[in-house]
Amino acid sequence: MRFVLWLRKALEKAMDILSIILFSGVFVAVLLQIFCRYVLGSPLVWSEELSRILFIWVALIGWTLAMRHGSHLRIEFLMDKMPAGMRRGMDLTFMACNLFFMGFLTWIGVRMVGRSTYIPTTTMPFISTACIYAALPFSSLVCIIYIILDSLEILGVLPRANATEGGK
Repeated sequence: MRFVLWLRKALEKAMDILSIILFSGVFVAVLLQIFCRYVLGSPLVWSEELSRILFIWVALIGWTLAMRHGSHLRIEFLMDKMPAGMRRGMDLTFMACNLFFMGFLTWIGVRMVGRSTYIPTTTMPFISTACIYAALPFSSLVCIIYIILDSLEILGVLPRANATEGGK
């Protein structure tokens, strides 16, 4: 159990760092594009595509952060009115549906990466389009880990993450 708690904390830290790095990359790429276009009068051909690729990664990493915090779309009104046992069952049902969906997205993403491995990006031929598509299976796999950990918390196998951290 200690290893699982350590894994969760390490994964959360890694995803936080990755999101900061990727968002900073978007910021720098866009800033470079603005500077080169309006100050130097000669726009960079690759910065717009790089910022688009990084933004795709930022969006999908943001999706994993939302999954981590449980802020994905749910209607709480009915859940709050249910008895605890039924609510737990509904939570596990939602987790199973999410797990299936994330597994499907992982499968689709891996296929997309495989098909685009040797296709270069338009303005940066040294980067494969597989780098763009890799964001989908990566983020889906991280979400699968969070779903499994959340399910183990609901089942009582693991302590609640917010209980171990002193609340979020």
